[in-house]
Amino acid sequence: MRFQLKHLLLLTSLLGLAEAGRSRRTTDPELIIRDGTCQTEIPCDGNDYVYSAAAAPSPAGPVAEDTVQLEARMTNAERLARGLPLNKPAPRRTSPHVARAQSSPAPVVTYTARIRIDRADGTGTLGYVGAVTGAQALLQTSAANAVVVSFSLPVGSTSGSQINLAVTSPVAFPNIGLIQGRDSTSSDLSTDSFNYIYIGETSTTAAGAPPASVGNAYTSATNNPRTAESAVWNVDVTTFRLVPTWINTDGSAAPTNLFTQGAGLYASGSQELFTNRYPAQTIAANYFIELIV
Repeated sequence: MRFQLKHLLLLTSLLGLAEAGRSRRTTDPELIIRDGTCQTEIPCDGNDYVYSAAAAPSPAGPVAEDTVQLEARMTNAERLARGLPLNKPAPRRTSPHVARAQSSPAPVVTYTARIRIDRADGTGTLGYVGAVTGAQALLQTSAANAVVVSFSLPVGSTSGSQINLAVTSPVAFPNIGLIQGRDSTSSDLSTDSFNYIYIGETSTTAAGAPPASVGNAYTSATNNPRTAESAVWNVDVTTFRLVPTWINTDGSAAPTNLFTQGAGLYASGSQELFTNRYPAQTIAANYFIELIV
């Protein structure tokens, strides 16, 4: 009887530990499991949270100069010492050289800011776009953990469209942009599709350009090829609104509705269809720049 009781107590203890482990995972409001099924776009095993930071691309090593180029820069004395023929005489100019006038670049004002995320219904602030340390940017409640970006506008301008937001301390890619979602069936957003995009670090793409297979944090961290765009931001420094516009593959501007799900930051043509696929609560959001003086 004592033998059976001891084993029963051990089994009860092990079951308690297992249940505690499950509780730690499933009671996290960001990772919701219902009826054995993950309800969030971010996997409930937390994998998207623990991707290692994308390694910065290694700079190219020095390239050996071509022998012909080296010989072309030798003086006549150096060429004679090496048994090479003398340099050809330089042609005489028949008219005086006049330097071409250079136009001065237009003066600009550079702003530095965090990206604040407010509830679209105006009932409060959710937090900030966090600094990217892995596959994508996540919601952060503290300004200390927010990504810091910079952008420039011509002097006298109070708004800009299809601009880049440069990351002041990038992990691997220079801009905060938009990245095709993991489960999206194409690179297009529309009101009749659940397709979605992440916020994350990206390489630079041209304003108005369609989705491109360029370097981005998600692809780098997961080895899952996804398209991205960087010059997507429309900013107004009088209202501080920051609005992204994704460009579809046909060159048209797509509906780009911002929302959160737990710590995940998303945009889609249809928040409703996204939620139909990933049933955990989503919150419609607006982005604002919070200037750093």
